[in-house]
Amino acid sequence: LSGVMLGSPILYSGQIAPSPPPEEHVPPWLQTIISQAESRSAQDEDRCLFIADVTVPDGSEHMVGDVVTKIWRVKNVGSVVWVGRFLEHVGSRGVGSIHAPTLTPIPDTEPGEAIDVAVPLRMPANPADVYAEFKMVDSGGEPCFPLRRGLFVKVRVIDPADHV
Repeated sequence: LSGVMLGSPILYSGQIAPSPPPEEHVPPWLQTIISQAESRSAQDEDRCLFIADVTVPDGSEHMVGDVVTKIWRVKNVGSVVWVGRFLEHVGSRGVGSIHAPTLTPIPDTEPGEAIDVAVPLRMPANPADVYAEFKMVDSGGEPCFPLRRGLFVKVRVIDPADHV
C-alpha cells in the first residue's frame, strides 16, 4: 500500500473504487453502529464476580412465613465504579413465592472491592421448594449484565406442623 494516499482510488476486484470518506462524512447509520460497538466495549469493562452465599445457603430449610436476610458477597472485577446501582427482584418460582423488595440498593463499589448485598426475604405461606432471582440494574432500571445469570436463592419452605 505504499504510495496510496488518503482520498486516492483503491483497486478492488479489478475495479477502481473511491477510498472511504474522511471521518466527518461517515453516514449516520454507520455512526450509530460505531457508537453501539463503543458502548459494548465500555460495558465489557463492567464485571461482577459472585464470591459466596454469606447467609441462607441453597437447599436450606426455612419455616413458612419466616423472614430471613439473604446476603451475597460479590466483587467488582471490572474497571467501572458501581454508583447508583440496585439489586432487582426479577422473579420467583414455586408454590407460593418468596417476597422481596423490588429494588435493594447496592453500595457504591470501586473496582477490585468486594461487598455484601443483603436482601430481606419473606418465605411463602405454604411448604414448597422455592427459587427467586435478582439482577443488578442501574439507576434508570437498565440491567447491568443482561446476558448473565443473576444472583439467586433456592430453599425449601417447611411447615413446622409437618415436622413434629
